Amino acid sequence: MTDQLTIPESIYSNAGQPESLSALVWKRFKRHRLALISAGVLFLMTLLVFAAPLSRYTPTEQKPANKFERPSAVHWFGTDELGRDVFTRILY
Repeated sequence: MTDQLTIPESIYSNAGQPESLSALVWKRFKRHRLALISAGVLFLMTLLVFAAPLSRYTPTEQKPANKFERPSAVHWFGTDELGRDVFTRILY
């Protein structure tokens, strides 16, 4: 009778095979809810930046008749003192 401590192999995820570094990082990353939310927001912002050219306004187009408009369905963030669309300018 020996007094050795034995660890059952069922607690290892890959039954004896070490996990890769990227798998360990991903496992730890998934545990942090704020990190996942932040990654999602960053991904959404990146998509919006790449979609900026699809806007119907240009960042430098001036329309003095539209200056200081409030946010609406036409101009989501409103317009500035020169009538430029603020949302489009933020995306660019």
